[in-house]
Amino acid sequence: MLNKEKLAGLLELALKDEELSQNKYKEKINNAALLVSVISSNFTAQQNHFGIFEAWTMYLSYLMRFAERNQLAVTLYHSEYQLAKQMTIDSLEELWTEIQERKDFLTGNYLEDSFFHGYKKMMLLGAMSLLGLHHLFAGTKFDHHKLAHFIEQHFYETKIWGESAHAYTLCTYWYFKKVDARDKSAEFLKALINGIIEVNKVDGLANPYYGVEDCALHNFLNQDTVEIDKKHSYYLEGFINLLVLQNYKNEIRFLWRDISYFVFKDFRLNETSDFYCWRNKLGKEHSVLPKLKQEW
Repeated sequence: MLNKEKLAGLLELALKDEELSQNKYKEKINNAALLVSVISSNFTAQQNHFGIFEAWTMYLSYLMRFAERNQLAVTLYHSEYQLAKQMTIDSLEELWTEIQERKDFLTGNYLEDSFFHGYKKMMLLGAMSLLGLHHLFAGTKFDHHKLAHFIEQHFYETKIWGESAHAYTLCTYWYFKKVDARDKSAEFLKALINGIIEVNKVDGLANPYYGVEDCALHNFLNQDTVEIDKKHSYYLEGFINLLVLQNYKNEIRFLWRDISYFVFKDFRLNETSDFYCWRNKLGKEHSVLPKLKQEW
């Protein structure tokens, strides 16, 4: 699995803000791409398509931050952007091909299959949803019926490790919102909202700052690797608003008693360009208590 914290640190160094000439900016962008290429070469050798996808996605994110902060002309980084974007798409295409050829998602490693099987499926469904969204927006030929059926077939085998898992669940929601006429996206949102409510009756979910590895150590081995604030959520308010926008207000009213005990949280950045960062320290944590009676 890609060490995203380490790669983020390297990319922040490689694309550090400086007053430079256009040629020097171009050189830094190329060097950062070379860095990611070297780091992901091991994933290429192992045919770890997901690792390649993650590495080049992070490059794209830090490239956009660098371009925004330094007000770079699109022509200066367009070729590197297109190359990295194509790397992410190609890796997802290859992953989708591999998935269709396999009968299961087992790795043969007992510990990984026992602890990470449901988590791995959540990541795969999110990544494949992103591939489907790409083809929808690009208008390219793709079998959406097959992908939607695959996601529907395996969704209830997935597991949420913590709130960072919702980066993947949102991809699946948006994909179903675009392709499914039977309103599966609303059912999906209801399941996510109910899941957050139910798990917080017992323990709670780790906040989005903790990845799958730390959460797995806590969830399965009771290791003290994460912080959990029971009945605090960074995603619940957003999920509720999405469901209300689909005119499911009555369903939310039915759940509001449970929802009203939560604290809605979000992190407000000092600089919008920092949205592209893996981690941010410059900003303010914001919390709000839901009203006892909500009107829309």
